Amino acid sequence: SPMRGSHSSGLWVTCHSSDFNCASDCQLDVQAFRTMIEADPADPSASHLLDQALSLYRGDFLEGFSVKGSPTFDDWALLVRERLHRQASTALQRLVEGNESRGDYGRACEYAWRWVELAPNDMTARQIAAVLFLRDGQPIEAGEQLDALVKIADARGADGLL
Repeated sequence: SPMRGSHSSGLWVTCHSSDFNCASDCQLDVQAFRTMIEADPADPSASHLLDQALSLYRGDFLEGFSVKGSPTFDDWALLVRERLHRQASTALQRLVEGNESRGDYGRACEYAWRWVELAPNDMTARQIAAVLFLRDGQPIEAGEQLDALVKIADARGADGLL
């Protein structure tokens, strides 16, 4: 028999569509992530909210999941995946900058390292990480970031690092 509409925990599913009832008592990680990521930088709890948001970001959105014969779904998932990735990178950059401005280079280095892991080809992340590692007395780690920058620049055919 054809699948009839069913709902459980706020999810409505039919054979042709699905929808989530945002008024239900269930929470979507993506929705919570987006809410926390928009924390006002002037808010004293912004760093805590960004950190919480990043704990929800555990990798690429729907990584490895596809709907056979639905390029529209795949295109949508790719757009969401890229947007969430950029938002996570931006949140890490904000945490790096906030900790650096407070002089907490150790914590800034932790976030910089997470940023580099998330976006290994981001030259800005690598440059900032190198500077922070130097300020935190970690010259070997700084050198590794500079070596990576040179490799990225070479791969791009860039004449310089900037």
